[in-house]
Order: sequence, then structure tokens, then C-alpha cells
Amino acid sequence: KNINLRFCYSNHNKIGFILPSSLGPAHKRNLFKRRCRSSFVNKNKINKNISVLVKPKTLNLQFNEIDLVFTELYSTC
Repeated sequence: KNINLRFCYSNHNKIGFILPSSLGPAHKRNLFKRRCRSSFVNKNKINKNISVLVKPKTLNLQFNEIDLVFTELYSTC
């Protein structure tokens, strides 16, 4: 996996990111965060209240790869 996710159950849906500048330029980090937020919101149709911390190993991920990670997350919790 290229993305590490940590999650816990909470009262509200939250997503946080650990993206050091050593991963790449700001526009790539921001694109990654937008893709993650989009997938997080789209997968949360089940209304599970979880908080997620996202720490990628690389930013060179397509949306379908990120979406697959969040699909696996929601299937496990």
C-alpha cells in the first residue's frame, strides 16, 4: 500500500493529513488532499462517524487507487 490510514470512531466525520513538503510541491499535495476528501465524502453514504488520518508514502496516485483505499476502509469498519 502507498497510503497509511488510521481511523477511529467519533461523533463527527473528520479527515486529517500528514503531508510533509518532502513528498512534493504544494500543488501536488493539494491535489492529493482534494482527491482524498472527495473519496471520503462519496464513500460516507453509510453515515459512519469515523475520523481518518491519512499519511501517504507517495503522491503519485490516481483517483481510482485512492478511492480503492477508502472503499477498503469502509468495508472493514
